[in-house]
Amino acid sequence: MDDLLSTVDVGKLAGVGPTAVKRWADQGILPCVKTAGGHRRFERREVQKFLDATRGSSAEAFVDLLLQTDGLGVEARLLTERSRLGSWVAVTEMLGGALATMGERWRAGKVSIYQEHLASERLARALARITGALPLQPGAPRCILACAEGDRHALGLSLVEVALREAGWETLWVGQDTPAVELAAVARQGGAEMIAVSASAATVDEVGLRRQAEVLAEACAASGVALGLGGSGPWPDPPAHGHRFRAIAPFVARAREIADERLG
Repeated sequence: MDDLLSTVDVGKLAGVGPTAVKRWADQGILPCVKTAGGHRRFERREVQKFLDATRGSSAEAFVDLLLQTDGLGVEARLLTERSRLGSWVAVTEMLGGALATMGERWRAGKVSIYQEHLASERLARALARITGALPLQPGAPRCILACAEGDRHALGLSLVEVALREAGWETLWVGQDTPAVELAAVARQGGAEMIAVSASAATVDEVGLRRQAEVLAEACAASGVALGLGGSGPWPDPPAHGHRFRAIAPFVARAREIADERLG
C-alpha cells in the first residue's frame, strides 16, 4: 500500500493540482487502479516513470525550440506547456531539465556560448512577459527576489518568479549581485513578507555565502520576514533562520503556507 499514491500525492510530486492528475488518468497516459470506493490510486514507480519521460522529452524539445525560434514562439510554447502540465511549478521543473540539457550540449561542443546566451535571453524575456500578465490580488504578500553577492545568474530566479506569482505573491525583482546588507535593510523596514536569494553553482565562496546568510538571517528573524536560500551554491544548511531550498516546488509550497498563515 505504501507504493500506491492518491491523486493528491501525485499532484504534489508533479507540482500540479488534482484535476490535472485526474485528466492524465482519464486520458490513459498515467496508469491507475480504482479502489472499491472508486478512488484513483497510482503505483509510485509508474508515476516516476511518467514524470521522468514527460520532463525528459519536453526538455529536449524545448531546447531545440529555444535555439530555433524567437521570443514570441517561446512564450507560446510556455503557455501550451502550462495548459498541458497544469501549473507553472510543473513547467519550471521541465525548464530546469531543459537548462541542464542546454549545458550538456554546450559542454559537448554542440552549442556555442553565443547560442546559449541567446536562448537563455529568449527564455528570460518570455517568462517576464508571462509573469507580468498574471493577475495579482490587492494586498498580496510580497517577496523580494535577488541573486547573492557576486552572482549574476538570474535565470533561475525567473523560474521562481512565475511560479510564485501563480501562488498569489507579488514579486519585487532585484536580480543580479545584490549586497546582503541592503536586503537586510529592506527586511528591517518591513518592505516584504519574504526574501528569496539565489546562489548558482558558479558561486563557490562558501565562507562568503555563510556571511551573507548570517546577515540576512539576523535581519529577517528580528523583523518576522521569511527567508529562502536557493540555487546550487554552498549555502549553510540549515541556515540560522529561514529555509534552504534546492528545488522550486518545495519553495512555492512553503510560500503558500506563509500566505495561508498570513490570511489566517
